[in-house]
Amino acid sequence: MENGTGLAELYPPLNGSDWLMLNKEQLPSVMRYGIEGDLMVNGIKYTIPMSGIPELSAVEISNITNYILSAWTNKLGGMSFEEVQESLSNSDGNK
Repeated sequence: MENGTGLAELYPPLNGSDWLMLNKEQLPSVMRYGIEGDLMVNGIKYTIPMSGIPELSAVEISNITNYILSAWTNKLGGMSFEEVQESLSNSDGNK
């Protein structure tokens, strides 16, 4: 949702997400390749797989990542373009 709250118990929030606080370096990979399996965010279990968007360039992913990390109430710093590229290259694309 536009305010980062997610969608009920279907999609997890990005705003104030404890998962994001602990795993921000994985965000670029999740954007490109998606994620499957149970995901616990702020005490709620999310089980619906989230598709990635492989068409996004590293620059686009970097911009979106830094927006998410600083939007709403998030104060999670940022990721350099090199860190984003490293996250993308460390993922094998398997969900």
